[in-house]
Amino acid sequence: MSPPPAPRADATIDDLVRATIARAADQLLRHQPDLGDATDPEPVHQFRVATRRLRSDLQTFAPFLDPAASRARRDELRWLGGEVGRVRDGDVLAARLRIAADALPTADAAAAGSLIRLLEHDTAIARRELTGLVTGPRATALLTALEADRDAPPYRSGHESAARLTPAADEAAHLVGRPWRRLHRAVHALPEVPTDAELHQVRIRAKRARYAAEALEPAVGRPAHRFARRVADLQDVLGDHQDTVVAEAWLRNVVAAAAPTDEGAADGPLRLDPTTVLAAGELIGAERATRAEQREAWPEAWARVSRPKLRAWFA
Repeated sequence: MSPPPAPRADATIDDLVRATIARAADQLLRHQPDLGDATDPEPVHQFRVATRRLRSDLQTFAPFLDPAASRARRDELRWLGGEVGRVRDGDVLAARLRIAADALPTADAAAAGSLIRLLEHDTAIARRELTGLVTGPRATALLTALEADRDAPPYRSGHESAARLTPAADEAAHLVGRPWRRLHRAVHALPEVPTDAELHQVRIRAKRARYAAEALEPAVGRPAHRFARRVADLQDVLGDHQDTVVAEAWLRNVVAAAAPTDEGAADGPLRLDPTTVLAAGELIGAERATRAEQREAWPEAWARVSRPKLRAWFA
């Protein structure tokens, strides 16, 4: 089935809803066959992005969509995205640790390699499980439902005509303003020294605001593009910050799992020699240094996002 034409500047809400569902369905189906290819992480990345973006877009257009149907789609997309995320997170973490390991002394870099191979082993197991899951009945039912939704979006009773007649640009203040206000409140509620978890929540809010702006971009044009780009910059800084948190947690868990118990035996099958434990500590130190840099950088990224002129199109 061919995708609908790209929405124009005079696009209606219906045009954008159909386009966003079609785009996600096409992206999921296109990358599904290649999820098992361990040599190319891009299909997993694109598949996960499609689940996250469509979840966000369905939330953006929620005022026009049937609540039960929209919630059901978002719940299934959350489940599928979570399963794909196990593989994607492993790929991202392994790539990150390889770069950090290359900066270590030769002996320590070799020891870090054993940690990375352990991560790759776990990710390979998750990848095999994923390839069976995405062709299973639950994922198939979701993709079939999305194929139906692209031709007949699940609108609220009595809202289909409004969606077809309402210029999308006229709804920007409502559809983009809502996630922006949530992001704004989240930032201004932060303490002077926010926790890692609090900054992660800001990142999630930023992603929602960015996706909402990008969903309206075909109708709004450059103002929406500029806003989304600035929010993406903030999201990238906070994303890198969160990646350091995930990396440190994983390294700590691996070392803890291999630590001797009081009886002198290792708690589990892992055995880490002192050089490998030292390498893990060095990698943690590198992640903490990066985290400190991103904590310094994110307020400036936020200042660029929060300029009133950037939001004039929906304020």
